[in-house]
Amino acid sequence: MTIYTTPESFEDPTPSAGQRFGTAVGTGLSSGLEMLVQDKLDKMKQQRLQNLIGELSSPSRGAPGGEEGQTRIAPSTISDEAIVAIGAQNPNLARLLQSQKENMSRQTEARAKREFERAKPILARADERAEGITQKEGSLSLMQNAVQEGNLGFFSLNNLAEVTGIEGLRDPKGAQFISASKEYFLGSLKRAGARPNQWIEQQIQKMLPKIGRNEKANQTVIETLKTELVIENAQLDIIDRLAQEDEEKFGYIKGNIGQRARKELKSFADQKQKDLEVRLRKIVSNPKFSDLDVNKTEVIMIDLQGRRRAVEKKDVKAAKQAGYRLSQ
Repeated sequence: MTIYTTPESFEDPTPSAGQRFGTAVGTGLSSGLEMLVQDKLDKMKQQRLQNLIGELSSPSRGAPGGEEGQTRIAPSTISDEAIVAIGAQNPNLARLLQSQKENMSRQTEARAKREFERAKPILARADERAEGITQKEGSLSLMQNAVQEGNLGFFSLNNLAEVTGIEGLRDPKGAQFISASKEYFLGSLKRAGARPNQWIEQQIQKMLPKIGRNEKANQTVIETLKTELVIENAQLDIIDRLAQEDEEKFGYIKGNIGQRARKELKSFADQKQKDLEVRLRKIVSNPKFSDLDVNKTEVIMIDLQGRRRAVEKKDVKAAKQAGYRLSQ
């Protein structure tokens, strides 16, 4: 049996023009909305990444290969936690930062080792000098006290003890002076090194105050040594400060610390030398020492061993009491 359909019951499978237009509009809107949403998400993701990097970045002006004021990342300053956070946004960038950080860390460690090897001798000498400087300061103070309050001149019993080796002739101030001199000498040896040779020891002994010298000569030596200690103390303080600053700023002590310390010390040392000159001039012009011009006041006497000695006129009486006699 044949079945006929009417036009009303017949459904054409081909979409009409209106349907096609509606479908196209719907599809376009859906695709456009998806694109807008994705673009917005991408921008938000990029913005979060930029914000995170911005917090870990430092401004670099005039950096090689970059524009003035360009911002760059310093990988060595980025924590591992921050790199993990960046990895959530951009894994490739995180891997790059981690690699750069590790490379810079290796470079820093190698440089720190090189710099410390250069600085180590300076620091070692500073430690050795620091150990002896307090000892030298105390010894010098005792020597000055003995010179000012005792009688250590050429015709003193203390000098007679030096000449004859009879320690019973030495008075308390003389004993104080000898003890302090030995302590200062030991402190100076520490500065000269662990095993100074005999010539160095002789030079150190020559520079010290001595029994038998007049007071003006000993005071001159003492003032010079005091200035030396002040400058030495200042140098050690500068080295300590520069070392601490290097550790805080770079994480290691730079090898040119000795050069920087000398440069910084120069103006201070120059001023202290000028101050010393003023003090020495005062010692020379002090009325207490006005009669010590040996070219005008000396006489020739014969000592206990028969040797001719130039003796200051003011000391002639003491010399006679000690057994000296006038030369004919």
